Amino acid sequence: MQDGRICKLTYAGDDEFRVKDGFTTFVVNLRSRTCGCDYWRVSGLPCKHACACIAYKRENVELFADHVYTTKVYSLCYNEIIHPMSELDTKNRGSYGNIDPLILRRLPGRPRVNRKRSVIEGPGGPQDARRSNTVRCGNCRELGHNILGCQRDKTKKQKKVKVRRKEGSSVANANMENHHGAASQDHSGNNQVARENAH
Repeated sequence: MQDGRICKLTYAGDDEFRVKDGFTTFVVNLRSRTCGCDYWRVSGLPCKHACACIAYKRENVELFADHVYTTKVYSLCYNEIIHPMSELDTKNRGSYGNIDPLILRRLPGRPRVNRKRSVIEGPGGPQDARRSNTVRCGNCRELGHNILGCQRDKTKKQKKVKVRRKEGSSVANANMENHHGAASQDHSGNNQVARENAH
């Protein structure tokens, strides 16, 4: 009702109006209860264009609403009662007996580890979209091919092979002895400097 105040209307006669709402024009007929915006026909309540026309004729807007919105029809929804039911006799159910659930049995094949993906996720799930399908060459480090299809010279890196020697243990022991001997000389030299400073 309040929005209908901004509408500009022109009375054509026989309860028919031409209503201008902004840059759009609608035709309202109060007798057939129709409007060009089609809101009145769908909802059963007058739209803002119809309200402007009803206010122009100084009539009550409630009279133009559909009869389903009246209190009389509303009370008819709750007119019926909920009929009571007799108590069910659970002992005498006839020859049908109890209905049990299906027996769970192990299905053939290995059980699935991953859950079933939805149609939106795709076969690999949401993490599959993050993975890149581009291949990087291990030789030239360029994208689009691998080391088997690389056109450059394949410079194979020589792997460092550890040679095990039988005398390796004796060499290691000699290195350890040299290290301990040098460390003991450093400690003795430091002790002599400390004694001279004390005197």
